[in-house]
Amino acid sequence: MPHPNNRSPRHCMTAIVFDTLAYAERLESSGFTREQAHGQARALRELFTDQIATSQDVATLDGSFSARLERTEADLAAKMDRTEGEFARQLKQTETDLTNKISQTEADLTRRIEKTEADLTKRIEKTEADLTRRLEKTEADLTRRLEKTEADLTYQISQTKTDLTKRIEKTEIDLTMKLAETKADLIKWHIGSMLAMTALIVGLVKFVN
Repeated sequence: MPHPNNRSPRHCMTAIVFDTLAYAERLESSGFTREQAHGQARALRELFTDQIATSQDVATLDGSFSARLERTEADLAAKMDRTEGEFARQLKQTETDLTNKISQTEADLTRRIEKTEADLTKRIEKTEADLTRRLEKTEADLTRRLEKTEADLTYQISQTKTDLTKRIEKTEIDLTMKLAETKADLIKWHIGSMLAMTALIVGLVKFVN
């Protein structure tokens, strides 16, 4: 029966308690991915289980992994610093580019607005001039038409007055002639009546005598 102190290294390994989950979590907190951390933990567990290992070997292995972890942490910290610096430079460059674009856009819009204002001012002035000319022409045309209408109406009124005067004069002449004829007829009728009455009186006198 072998002496207890002459156990094989595999039997010595069974006396070592290795927390695979805790080791994997430590690797993850140091920057390893979950897959990488669990892979390293499984590999280390298999190393403890399938190979000969002493306490010195475990301490050496742990120191090696600790050194690797420290280097990995340093590398990751350096990468993060470089990444932060690069992002800071990119952000600053982006801010500069956007500021330049905004300034350029403001300048372009200002020029376009000024040009539009100038064009609209010219169009308004031209429209005002055209409307003024059209208004003046319309006023002149209406004035000429009004003057012509006034002249026509004045002529028509004058002609109408002349015609009415002539008609009135003719009517007066006609009425005068008719009145004279009526007077003559009345005189003739009156003379005839007097002659008839005289004859009647003479006849009555002769009859009476």
